[in-house]
Amino acid sequence: MLKWLRVKEISLSGGPVLAGVGTTLKSFTNRAAGKQYIIEADYQGEAASLHVKWTFATGKPARLDYTFNQTGDVDFMGITFNYPEEKVTGMKWLGRGPFRVWKNRVPGQQFGVWHKAYNNTITGENWGYPEFKGYHSEVNWATIENKESAFTVYTDNKNMYLQLYHPAVEKDPVKNVIPPFPAGDIGFLNGISAIGTKFQAARQMGPQSQKYHLTGEPISNTLWFEF
Repeated sequence: MLKWLRVKEISLSGGPVLAGVGTTLKSFTNRAAGKQYIIEADYQGEAASLHVKWTFATGKPARLDYTFNQTGDVDFMGITFNYPEEKVTGMKWLGRGPFRVWKNRVPGQQFGVWHKAYNNTITGENWGYPEFKGYHSEVNWATIENKESAFTVYTDNKNMYLQLYHPAVEKDPVKNVIPPFPAGDIGFLNGISAIGTKFQAARQMGPQSQKYHLTGEPISNTLWFEF
């Protein structure tokens, strides 16, 4: 009797790449290791590098180990992927919520399991709260609900931030309250950008509102992808 394996197609692509840094692929290897299959790649950019290692094993989530280093002052740091926004329907996660955070506005959220449907809310302009897009803090796992097949990403780093897309901008935007975001759609970040006020840019505010100063020290994380 023939058994057919149905393969799910999930449009997760364009990553992992370093957030805010252009890199070039320098090496790529793949090999079988017992019952596992391992893929490794090294990327090099200006004042930054990224090493990624994927481990695939039957019946287990795909494991991504990565290490990056950067130098200089940055608004955010970590890795990102792309996923078509029009296919997303919601998110369920274990972490702090239900609202998004900024580097200088992290306290105040409650730790727990949260869920919210996709929306394109512009703060103060329409009322689909809590806003779907933005940074989310202390994320332990997150399930991205979509029109293809929901997938879940796990991390063992309690200080991980999850970036979801880019918040929509109001009709008459105030530049100070439009923080920079990584170009990618979904990010797993060790650091996020700060937000200013109507009258002050973030850089004019306190220590928590300043950029991160990176000295090239390696930063390592592990993610598990369950498709």
